[in-house]
Amino acid sequence: MVNSKQVIASLGVVAGLGASLMPLTTYAADPQEVTHVVRTTVAEVFTLTVDSNTEIEKDNTTSLDVDKATVNTTLVHTANVKGNLYGGYNLKLSSASASTDLVFVKDSSKAFGNADRYDTNIKIPTGTGVAAGTSAWAYKSSETAGSFTGDWTTIKASGSGDTLKTNTNASNGSFDDKVYVNFGISASESQIAGMYEGEVKYVATPQI
Repeated sequence: MVNSKQVIASLGVVAGLGASLMPLTTYAADPQEVTHVVRTTVAEVFTLTVDSNTEIEKDNTTSLDVDKATVNTTLVHTANVKGNLYGGYNLKLSSASASTDLVFVKDSSKAFGNADRYDTNIKIPTGTGVAAGTSAWAYKSSETAGSFTGDWTTIKASGSGDTLKTNTNASNGSFDDKVYVNFGISASESQIAGMYEGEVKYVATPQI
């Protein structure tokens, strides 16, 4: 009869030999994996500048000289919008106030915008009928320098301006756009001689 202690001892030897014959990789540690987010924020750039082809005087004033029964369309503003906004922008033009008239300057010694400077009863209204013999002022816009076609557009009151350009910019994060705005002013034979003023406003709004 085989002694049970001998059987157990023999099994122990076999088990030990088997373990010694197994490759060491069988006991290597499991791979470890760690992910870590790297994040940065690129600063936004968004600027609007407006230049004029005529000399800019104090108060950002540019002017057109108009003889009676003639039209002057030589004044051009260049609105330049630069930036890197993903959603792009919307550019609008309007009057700087609720008034859309060019009003008569009765006392030029008063500061620009001062009510005592003007006689609001004498004015050149905005209108699409810019033509010799008519008192009116309006604008045309283009994205091509020196190329203005189509009809004149009236100046809208502040808060309800016209869109000059929309750049959705969904696929390109940078832009450097120019829009050219041509102003036309005409005066009738009966228009009182003197200086007339108005103020326009350009607003570039980021799009979400």
